[in-house]
Amino acid sequence: MDDEQVLRARQVAVAAAAWLHARADAEAYRRLVLAAGHWAAYRAPHLGEQPDDEIAAQLRRAARRAFDVMDEDAARLAVAVADAALTWLGPSGSGASYDRLGEATGMWVDYCTPQLPDPAVEELLDQLGDDDRAPVSIGDAVRDVTARLTKDTGLR
Repeated sequence: MDDEQVLRARQVAVAAAAWLHARADAEAYRRLVLAAGHWAAYRAPHLGEQPDDEIAAQLRRAARRAFDVMDEDAARLAVAVADAALTWLGPSGSGASYDRLGEATGMWVDYCTPQLPDPAVEELLDQLGDDDRAPVSIGDAVRDVTARLTKDTGLR
């Protein structure tokens, strides 16, 4: 995959994830349609058109920044989302193509969402049971502390 392909596919994948998260958001849908339109224009054959050198350089710089957070699997998933979005938004968009878009976007989101490892911490209750004393309610503990303070200071 080339840099421009991955960059454009990533734009569609991010837009699709945002829209599927909030389907009533018209702005998210607009971004999805625009990104899919750019993807369609990229995938269409270009007859003799060569991008301006400055535009090509900007695309390469943007792709390098996106690649800092994308590996080959993320790029493959982004392309799958972009292709699914293009199919669904096309004239023959069907329920099956919408399902494929949802599945591809779900895989993209699952892959790109950071996963925290399970903490290796014992439960608090396990730590409290080390001294063979029964648990005491907070009210009883406060009453005991108050009684000791009043006894020690002689105040009532």
